[in-house]
Amino acid sequence: MKRLLERQSDLSIASALFYLAGGVLSVLSITVFHDGTHRPNPVRPFVAVASFGLAVAFIVRGRAFNRTLALVLLCVSAMFVLGLVFIASTELRAMNSGLLFYTILVYLVWFGPMWLARVFGYGWLAVYCTVVAIRFSEEAPLFLSTLVITTVILGELVGIYKNRLEASSLTDPLCEVWNKRTFEAALAKTVASAHRGGRPLSLMYLDLDGFKEVNDSLGHAEGDRILRDFARTIEANVRTQDVFGRLGGDEFALLLPDTTLEEAERIGRRLQSVATLTAWSFGAAQLLRRESVEQFTARADALMLARKRLRRAAG
Repeated sequence: MKRLLERQSDLSIASALFYLAGGVLSVLSITVFHDGTHRPNPVRPFVAVASFGLAVAFIVRGRAFNRTLALVLLCVSAMFVLGLVFIASTELRAMNSGLLFYTILVYLVWFGPMWLARVFGYGWLAVYCTVVAIRFSEEAPLFLSTLVITTVILGELVGIYKNRLEASSLTDPLCEVWNKRTFEAALAKTVASAHRGGRPLSLMYLDLDGFKEVNDSLGHAEGDRILRDFARTIEANVRTQDVFGRLGGDEFALLLPDTTLEEAERIGRRLQSVATLTAWSFGAAQLLRRESVEQFTARADALMLARKRLRRAAG
Protein backbone atom coordinates (compact mmCIF):
# COMPACT_ATOMS: atom_id res chain seq x y z
CA MET A 1 0.00 0.00 0.00
CA LYS A 2 2.80 2.41 0.89
CA ARG A 3 4.53 1.80 -2.44
CA LEU A 4 1.24 2.34 -4.28
CA LEU A 5 0.68 5.66 -2.53
CA GLU A 6 4.23 6.82 -3.28
CA ARG A 7 3.53 6.33 -7.00
CA GLN A 8 0.60 8.76 -6.96
CA SER A 9 0.50 12.36 -8.16
CA ASP A 10 -2.00 15.15 -7.60
CA LEU A 11 -3.48 14.34 -11.02
CA SER A 12 -3.91 10.61 -10.34
CA ILE A 13 -5.42 11.14 -6.87
CA ALA A 14 -7.84 13.86 -8.02
CA SER A 15 -8.85 11.84 -11.08
CA ALA A 16 -9.40 8.66 -9.07
CA LEU A 17 -11.59 10.52 -6.57
CA PHE A 18 -13.50 12.22 -9.40
CA TYR A 19 -14.37 8.94 -11.12
CA LEU A 20 -14.97 7.12 -7.84
CA ALA A 21 -17.51 9.78 -6.89
CA GLY A 22 -19.08 9.49 -10.33
CA GLY A 23 -19.43 5.75 -9.92
CA VAL A 24 -20.97 6.07 -6.45
CA LEU A 25 -23.47 8.70 -7.65
CA SER A 26 -24.46 6.50 -10.59
CA VAL A 27 -25.05 3.52 -8.29
CA LEU A 28 -27.10 5.65 -5.90
CA SER A 29 -29.21 7.04 -8.76
CA ILE A 30 -30.29 3.54 -9.83
CA THR A 31 -30.78 2.14 -6.32
CA VAL A 32 -31.44 4.46 -3.38
CA PHE A 33 -32.70 7.45 -5.38
CA HIS A 34 -34.71 5.58 -8.01
CA ASP A 35 -38.33 6.64 -7.50
CA GLY A 36 -39.90 3.69 -9.32
CA THR A 37 -42.22 5.85 -11.40
CA HIS A 38 -39.88 5.89 -14.38
CA ARG A 39 -38.06 3.13 -16.20
CA PRO A 40 -34.43 2.66 -15.04
CA ASN A 41 -31.95 4.46 -17.24
CA PRO A 42 -29.88 1.77 -19.01
CA VAL A 43 -26.93 4.16 -19.41
CA ARG A 44 -26.28 4.64 -15.70
CA PRO A 45 -25.02 1.07 -14.98
CA PHE A 46 -22.54 1.50 -17.84
CA VAL A 47 -21.45 4.89 -16.42
CA ALA A 48 -20.99 3.34 -12.97
CA VAL A 49 -18.81 0.49 -14.27
CA ALA A 50 -16.77 2.82 -16.50
CA SER A 51 -16.25 5.29 -13.64
CA PHE A 52 -15.02 2.65 -11.22
CA GLY A 53 -12.76 1.21 -13.92
CA LEU A 54 -11.20 4.61 -14.63
CA ALA A 55 -10.68 5.23 -10.90
CA VAL A 56 -8.76 1.96 -10.63
CA ALA A 57 -6.75 2.77 -13.77
CA PHE A 58 -5.61 6.12 -12.37
CA ILE A 59 -4.55 4.54 -9.08
CA VAL A 60 -2.66 1.70 -10.80
CA ARG A 61 -0.85 4.00 -13.22
CA GLY A 62 -0.24 6.74 -10.67
CA ARG A 63 2.08 9.53 -11.80
CA ALA A 64 2.75 7.61 -15.03
CA PHE A 65 -0.75 8.48 -16.28
CA ASN A 66 -0.49 10.90 -19.18
CA ARG A 67 -1.91 14.37 -18.41
CA THR A 68 -3.23 14.88 -21.95
CA LEU A 69 -5.05 11.55 -21.85
CA ALA A 70 -6.52 12.47 -18.47
CA LEU A 71 -7.90 15.72 -19.89
CA VAL A 72 -9.34 13.92 -22.91
CA LEU A 73 -11.06 11.40 -20.61
CA LEU A 74 -12.44 14.25 -18.52
CA CYS A 75 -13.89 15.92 -21.62
CA VAL A 76 -15.43 12.63 -22.77
CA SER A 77 -16.90 12.11 -19.29
CA ALA A 78 -18.33 15.63 -19.38
CA MET A 79 -20.02 14.82 -22.69
CA PHE A 80 -21.56 11.71 -21.11
CA VAL A 81 -22.95 13.88 -18.32
CA LEU A 82 -24.34 16.26 -20.90
CA GLY A 83 -25.94 13.33 -22.71
CA LEU A 84 -27.75 12.36 -19.50
CA VAL A 85 -29.41 15.79 -19.49
CA PHE A 86 -31.01 15.03 -22.88
CA ILE A 87 -32.62 11.86 -21.47
CA ALA A 88 -33.22 13.00 -17.89
CA SER A 89 -36.64 11.89 -16.71
CA THR A 90 -37.17 14.84 -14.38
CA GLU A 91 -36.08 18.44 -14.02
CA LEU A 92 -34.39 17.62 -10.71
CA ARG A 93 -32.16 14.97 -12.31
CA ALA A 94 -31.21 17.38 -15.08
CA MET A 95 -30.29 20.03 -12.54
CA ASN A 96 -28.31 17.50 -10.54
CA SER A 97 -26.23 16.76 -13.63
CA GLY A 98 -25.56 20.49 -13.97
CA LEU A 99 -24.14 20.63 -10.46
CA LEU A 100 -21.44 18.19 -11.54
CA PHE A 101 -20.10 20.97 -13.76
CA TYR A 102 -18.43 22.60 -10.75
CA THR A 103 -16.00 19.71 -10.36
CA ILE A 104 -15.54 19.36 -14.12
CA LEU A 105 -14.58 23.02 -14.51
CA VAL A 106 -12.23 23.07 -11.49
CA TYR A 107 -10.50 19.93 -12.82
CA LEU A 108 -10.02 21.51 -16.25
CA VAL A 109 -8.70 24.78 -14.82
CA TRP A 110 -6.32 23.13 -12.36
CA PHE A 111 -4.82 20.40 -14.53
CA GLY A 112 -5.24 21.86 -18.01
CA PRO A 113 -4.58 25.12 -19.81
CA MET A 114 -6.99 27.97 -19.09
CA TRP A 115 -8.00 28.26 -22.75
CA LEU A 116 -9.27 24.65 -22.68
CA ALA A 117 -11.26 25.27 -19.53
CA ARG A 118 -12.89 28.32 -21.09
CA VAL A 119 -13.57 26.92 -24.56
CA PHE A 120 -14.76 23.45 -23.56
CA GLY A 121 -16.17 24.32 -20.15
CA TYR A 122 -18.19 27.33 -21.13
CA GLY A 123 -19.26 25.64 -24.36
CA TRP A 124 -20.54 22.69 -22.31
CA LEU A 125 -22.37 25.08 -20.03
CA ALA A 126 -24.01 26.85 -22.97
CA VAL A 127 -25.36 23.58 -24.42
CA TYR A 128 -26.54 22.40 -20.99
CA CYS A 129 -28.42 25.63 -20.31
CA THR A 130 -30.06 25.53 -23.74
CA VAL A 131 -31.29 21.94 -23.29
CA VAL A 132 -32.62 22.49 -19.76
CA ALA A 133 -34.36 25.76 -20.71
CA ILE A 134 -36.11 24.08 -23.65
CA ARG A 135 -37.09 20.83 -21.91
CA PHE A 136 -38.23 21.99 -18.50
CA SER A 137 -40.30 24.53 -16.60
CA GLU A 138 -40.23 28.29 -16.51
CA GLU A 139 -38.35 28.19 -13.20
CA ALA A 140 -35.28 26.73 -14.89
CA PRO A 141 -33.83 30.12 -15.98
CA LEU A 142 -33.34 31.17 -12.34
CA PHE A 143 -31.36 28.01 -11.60
CA LEU A 144 -29.42 28.33 -14.85
CA SER A 145 -28.53 31.96 -14.20
CA THR A 146 -27.21 31.06 -10.76
CA LEU A 147 -25.25 28.13 -12.18
CA VAL A 148 -23.66 30.21 -14.94
CA ILE A 149 -22.66 33.12 -12.69
CA THR A 150 -21.24 30.99 -9.88
CA THR A 151 -19.34 28.56 -12.11
CA VAL A 152 -17.77 31.30 -14.24
CA ILE A 153 -16.66 33.20 -11.15
CA LEU A 154 -15.35 30.00 -9.56
CA GLY A 155 -13.44 29.00 -12.68
CA GLU A 156 -11.80 32.40 -13.09
CA LEU A 157 -10.87 32.63 -9.40
CA VAL A 158 -9.31 29.17 -9.43
CA GLY A 159 -7.42 30.13 -12.59
CA ILE A 160 -6.07 33.30 -10.95
CA TYR A 161 -5.02 31.37 -7.84
CA LYS A 162 -3.32 28.71 -9.97
CA ASN A 163 -1.38 31.34 -11.93
CA ARG A 164 -0.22 33.04 -8.75
CA LEU A 165 0.77 29.74 -7.19
CA GLU A 166 2.75 28.74 -10.28
CA ALA A 167 4.47 32.13 -10.41
CA SER A 168 5.47 31.93 -6.75
CA SER A 169 6.92 28.45 -7.25
CA LEU A 170 8.97 29.55 -10.27
CA THR A 171 10.32 32.90 -9.15
CA ASP A 172 12.47 34.12 -6.29
CA PRO A 173 10.16 35.95 -3.84
CA LEU A 174 12.70 38.66 -2.98
CA CYS A 175 14.20 39.53 -6.38
CA GLU A 176 11.26 38.44 -8.59
CA VAL A 177 13.52 36.63 -11.06
CA TRP A 178 13.67 32.90 -11.79
CA ASN A 179 14.57 30.83 -8.73
CA LYS A 180 17.25 28.15 -8.62
CA ARG A 181 14.99 25.23 -9.54
CA THR A 182 13.46 27.02 -12.50
CA PHE A 183 16.83 28.28 -13.74
CA GLU A 184 18.37 24.81 -13.51
CA ALA A 185 15.46 23.33 -15.45
CA ALA A 186 15.90 25.95 -18.19
CA LEU A 187 19.66 25.36 -18.16
CA ALA A 188 19.31 21.60 -18.68
CA LYS A 189 16.84 22.09 -21.52
CA THR A 190 18.97 24.76 -23.22
CA VAL A 191 22.17 22.73 -22.91
CA ALA A 192 20.48 19.74 -24.55
CA SER A 193 19.18 21.97 -27.35
CA ALA A 194 22.62 23.53 -27.89
CA HIS A 195 24.24 20.09 -28.13
CA ARG A 196 21.66 18.97 -30.70
CA GLY A 197 21.85 22.12 -32.82
CA GLY A 198 25.54 22.88 -32.45
CA ARG A 199 24.78 26.46 -31.45
CA PRO A 200 27.03 28.40 -29.03
CA LEU A 201 25.86 28.75 -25.46
CA SER A 202 27.47 30.67 -22.62
CA LEU A 203 26.79 30.74 -18.90
CA MET A 204 27.68 33.58 -16.56
CA TYR A 205 27.86 33.34 -12.78
CA LEU A 206 27.48 36.64 -10.90
CA ASP A 207 28.32 37.24 -7.24
CA LEU A 208 28.17 40.42 -5.17
CA ASP A 209 31.47 41.41 -3.56
CA GLY A 210 31.55 41.88 0.21
CA PHE A 211 27.84 41.28 0.59
CA LYS A 212 28.22 39.73 4.06
CA GLU A 213 29.82 42.93 5.29
CA VAL A 214 26.88 44.91 3.89
CA ASN A 215 24.43 42.79 5.87
CA ASP A 216 26.54 43.02 9.01
CA SER A 217 27.06 46.79 8.86
CA LEU A 218 23.85 48.10 7.28
CA GLY A 219 21.38 45.37 8.18
CA HIS A 220 19.46 42.75 6.26
CA ALA A 221 16.80 45.21 5.06
CA GLU A 222 19.45 47.20 3.21
CA GLY A 223 20.97 43.97 1.92
CA ASP A 224 17.60 42.89 0.55
CA ARG A 225 17.18 46.25 -1.18
CA ILE A 226 20.58 45.91 -2.83
CA LEU A 227 19.74 42.41 -4.04
CA ARG A 228 16.40 43.57 -5.50
CA ASP A 229 17.92 46.59 -7.23
CA PHE A 230 20.80 44.53 -8.60
CA ALA A 231 18.46 41.87 -9.99
CA ARG A 232 16.15 44.45 -11.58
CA THR A 233 19.07 46.26 -13.21
CA ILE A 234 20.55 43.09 -14.68
CA GLU A 235 17.18 41.81 -15.92
CA ALA A 236 16.42 45.16 -17.54
CA ASN A 237 19.68 45.06 -19.52
CA VAL A 238 19.67 41.55 -20.97
CA ARG A 239 17.97 40.15 -24.06
CA THR A 240 14.54 38.55 -24.01
CA GLN A 241 16.02 35.13 -24.88
CA ASP A 242 18.49 35.27 -21.99
CA VAL A 243 17.61 33.48 -18.73
CA PHE A 244 18.46 35.25 -15.48
CA GLY A 245 17.94 33.72 -12.06
CA ARG A 246 18.96 33.86 -8.43
CA LEU A 247 20.75 30.74 -7.20
CA GLY A 248 20.71 31.76 -3.55
CA GLY A 249 22.17 34.37 -1.26
CA ASP A 250 24.09 36.90 -3.35
CA GLU A 251 24.77 34.53 -6.24
CA PHE A 252 23.02 34.83 -9.59
CA ALA A 253 23.36 33.19 -12.99
CA LEU A 254 22.76 34.35 -16.55
CA LEU A 255 22.24 31.93 -19.41
CA LEU A 256 23.16 33.34 -22.81
CA PRO A 257 21.91 31.34 -25.84
CA ASP A 258 23.67 31.82 -29.19
CA THR A 259 26.51 33.61 -27.42
CA THR A 260 30.24 32.87 -27.64
CA LEU A 261 32.64 33.30 -24.72
CA GLU A 262 34.02 36.52 -26.20
CA GLU A 263 30.50 37.95 -26.52
CA ALA A 264 29.65 36.82 -22.98
CA GLU A 265 32.69 38.64 -21.60
CA ARG A 266 31.60 41.81 -23.38
CA ILE A 267 28.11 41.44 -21.98
CA GLY A 268 29.53 40.99 -18.49
CA ARG A 269 31.63 44.13 -18.72
CA ARG A 270 28.67 46.09 -20.09
CA LEU A 271 26.46 44.91 -17.22
CA GLN A 272 29.13 45.94 -14.71
CA SER A 273 29.04 49.43 -16.19
CA VAL A 274 25.28 49.76 -15.61
CA ALA A 275 24.81 47.78 -12.37
CA THR A 276 26.94 50.04 -10.18
CA LEU A 277 24.99 50.06 -6.92
CA THR A 278 27.45 47.54 -5.47
CA ALA A 279 30.65 45.86 -6.64
CA TRP A 280 30.25 42.40 -8.14
CA SER A 281 32.24 39.78 -9.99
CA PHE A 282 31.33 37.46 -12.84
CA GLY A 283 32.75 34.42 -14.55
CA ALA A 284 31.65 33.22 -17.98
CA ALA A 285 32.09 29.87 -19.71
CA GLN A 286 31.09 28.62 -23.15
CA LEU A 287 29.59 25.16 -23.48
CA LEU A 288 32.06 22.61 -24.79
CA ARG A 289 31.20 19.70 -27.03
CA ARG A 290 29.65 16.81 -25.07
CA GLU A 291 30.04 18.74 -21.81
CA SER A 292 27.51 17.90 -19.10
CA VAL A 293 25.43 20.48 -17.27
CA GLU A 294 27.40 19.83 -14.08
CA GLN A 295 30.75 20.38 -15.79
CA PHE A 296 29.45 23.50 -17.52
CA THR A 297 28.22 25.11 -14.31
CA ALA A 298 31.33 24.09 -12.37
CA ARG A 299 33.57 25.89 -14.88
CA ALA A 300 31.50 29.07 -14.78
CA ASP A 301 31.42 29.01 -10.98
CA ALA A 302 35.19 28.42 -10.75
CA LEU A 303 35.90 31.28 -13.15
CA MET A 304 33.69 33.60 -11.13
CA LEU A 305 35.44 32.64 -7.87
CA ALA A 306 38.88 33.12 -9.44
CA ARG A 307 37.95 36.60 -10.67
CA LYS A 308 36.44 37.41 -7.28
CA ARG A 309 39.71 36.48 -5.56
CA LEU A 310 41.66 38.66 -7.97
CA ARG A 311 39.41 41.64 -7.28
CA ARG A 312 39.76 41.10 -3.55
CA ALA A 313 43.54 40.84 -3.82
CA ALA A 314 43.66 44.02 -5.86
CA GLY A 315 41.88 45.82 -3.04
